Amino acid sequence: MDCETALIGAALGSAVGDSLGLPREGLSPSKARHLYGERIEHRFFFGRGVVSDDTEHTMLVLQSLALHGTQVDDFGRDLARRLRWWLVGLPPGIGFGTLRALTKSWLGFGPQSSGVRSAGNGPAMRSAVIGVFSAAKGIEPDALVEASTLITHRDQRALEGALAVAKCARLAVAAETVLPADGIAVLVDTCRHEAWAPMLELMAEMLSHSASTSDFACRVGLTNGVSGYIVHSVPVAVYAWLRHPEDAERAISEVISAGGDSDSTAAVTGALVGCRVGEDGLPLRWRSGIADWPVNVPSLRSAAQAALSGSRPPRTSLAHMLFRNLVTMPIVVAHAVGHWRFW
Repeated sequence: MDCETALIGAALGSAVGDSLGLPREGLSPSKARHLYGERIEHRFFFGRGVVSDDTEHTMLVLQSLALHGTQVDDFGRDLARRLRWWLVGLPPGIGFGTLRALTKSWLGFGPQSSGVRSAGNGPAMRSAVIGVFSAAKGIEPDALVEASTLITHRDQRALEGALAVAKCARLAVAAETVLPADGIAVLVDTCRHEAWAPMLELMAEMLSHSASTSDFACRVGLTNGVSGYIVHSVPVAVYAWLRHPEDAERAISEVISAGGDSDSTAAVTGALVGCRVGEDGLPLRWRSGIADWPVNVPSLRSAAQAALSGSRPPRTSLAHMLFRNLVTMPIVVAHAVGHWRFW
């Protein structure tokens, strides 16, 4: 697959997974099924979906890549600036680690020192597009992923998880056929912290038996849903991708059905599948069901094209983001209240 198709697919796959998983975020598998049913469709507002920070960060990364490409230091400074102003737009559902880091950034900490000691999955959700971009430019993704990660997270596990997603995206672009063993090899080579070993061993075993993503999550103790701990979320998201590397509907549906931090896990899975299948391989009803602005299917497509061509990317102004977040906030609160009442 050509790199432009792969990069657009990764960006849109992230948005599709994010928007489908968002209404179920934080729910156990059984509670999500009770509230929303078995079939994974857009459920945020009148059968439509919106994106969250997962997709918004992907957009910011694409914008910074478009302007600075392989100039790592310039990329890091630009992305840090964009993330600071993104925070001012009052994004709902921001992770606590990212909030602390961007507050430090506003206080004057540079992009290499603003990150906090957190193993949250924020860096992983925005790194697949870096993997595809690096493949297109013929470079390794390590330096760009590190620059992106350190802005918000300084934990070794966060960096390794983000780099694993980027390298899986490179595998998705380059391999003629994605085999489970190849994906496991990428994770084993990248994720060196001792916390990863039990997860990766079990991944290999359960993939060899074609166990479902939910079964894998349950075997590692995530019966009430996948947490935002990167050592949990990345293996589950990659597992769903390796189960169905060219079937977006099955891969995304499986990872969302595992529950928990379903918008982030589905964003990562969707991005990885999107690398293989491109925009046309993502179900049309899911793509057309995203009703958001200013970050949406057309703007993400344009940003991906700009990143590869080095042209000026589409703008997402602070005023637009603030207006959008204020409009959607009551719906977010209504979802939270509905979940709380169900509990």
